[in-house]
Amino acid sequence: MSQLPLSPLKLVEIFVSVDDFLKNFSPALQKYLVGEDKWSKRAMNKSEVMSILIYFHLSGFRNFKSYYNVAIKVFFRSYFRTLYPYEHFVSLQSSLSLELYAYLNLCCLGKCDKANYIDSTSLEVCHIKRSKVHKVFKGLAQKGKNSMGFFFGFKLHLICNQRGEIVRILLTSGNKADNNEKVLMELLSGLEGNFYGDKGYITQLKPYFQEKKVKLITKVRKNMKPEKLSQQEQYFLAKRGLIEAVIDTLKNVCQIEHTRHRSPKNFLVNLWSGIIAYKFLDKKPTIRDFQEKNLLTNFELFQDIAA
Repeated sequence: MSQLPLSPLKLVEIFVSVDDFLKNFSPALQKYLVGEDKWSKRAMNKSEVMSILIYFHLSGFRNFKSYYNVAIKVFFRSYFRTLYPYEHFVSLQSSLSLELYAYLNLCCLGKCDKANYIDSTSLEVCHIKRSKVHKVFKGLAQKGKNSMGFFFGFKLHLICNQRGEIVRILLTSGNKADNNEKVLMELLSGLEGNFYGDKGYITQLKPYFQEKKVKLITKVRKNMKPEKLSQQEQYFLAKRGLIEAVIDTLKNVCQIEHTRHRSPKNFLVNLWSGIIAYKFLDKKPTIRDFQEKNLLTNFELFQDIAA
């Protein structure tokens, strides 16, 4: 059962945002499709189905079937003209992966700020001991290693700014290193500013990125010379835990990871919906700006002296 209060206003907010997007996106997409759009004849439209998929990640329910049969068909029944049976609804969700991905990239990503953070997290699709007999993601998922040990699945690489907004995402197989050349080129392409990461992002491509107005700042290993950083850069580097808080929110609140997927398409629908849901959170992990932090420290020091 849900541990969070169900919010009709949040569901309506998601629906309005998604529906406004689809009013422009669907006609543009139709120009590239062959044949008639079958959704025009269905009782439930794309906006309703997408809203239900996204709101699941904010509902507090851990099981989609319980969420649909209890929260949607009971608590929110009056908000929908028609609701399909659970099995019919699940069979339709995979056909909206393109719309969800487009909405995520066009409406849910933030912009680079003074400080931006880069990191990755594992997305396990089964226990590592069952990887050899796993069939759903055969040829797609790979064995990888993180700070917790070996896992079998994918890696979600992401960048967030100091306000906790996700700036860019990239999904790869689990065996891709954080400082892989192609991964970094894809993640940082077209972006500018300072990007803070852990030691896993030490790379020989720093001079190349600096030419592109991208400064990749990491802590150094024991056998490396310390890099000269400004006081502001030292402050933001020390706050690198921000992106770990973002990842923790994505996994434990928005539920982007579970091992019950029955098809790769449903895996993508769950992942895109969870990341979209993160945008609608009322509170996101943030860090105070460097100048604001200094002003506050000076004010507190002045109060101590005056006392």
